[in-house]
Amino acid sequence: MKKVLICCGSGVASSETTASLFNDQIEDSGLENDLVTEVHPVGEAVSILESDSSIIAYIGVETDEVTSKCEELNLDHYNMNPYLTFDDDAQEEIFENIKKKAGL
Repeated sequence: MKKVLICCGSGVASSETTASLFNDQIEDSGLENDLVTEVHPVGEAVSILESDSSIIAYIGVETDEVTSKCEELNLDHYNMNPYLTFDDDAQEEIFENIKKKAGL
């Protein structure tokens, strides 16, 4: 099972909204057994990225530290704004890129 790490400042509001919309995309594509989301505060992101090899992408607040870690680990990373502004085209592009990265 592949994971997408989703993080905002507190891991409660923006990240939960983003995860809900991304989970809808997962369900609409019938990929519930292949792809899941995990939500955390951005302050925990680097340690989670370092310790969980099942994470294939990051969506959330893009701090310099998180961006650097994603690039070091060759992980796709995206800002969560398209999910918070309901930009359907950008959401679809992110989802398709992550599916491709997951080999789905």
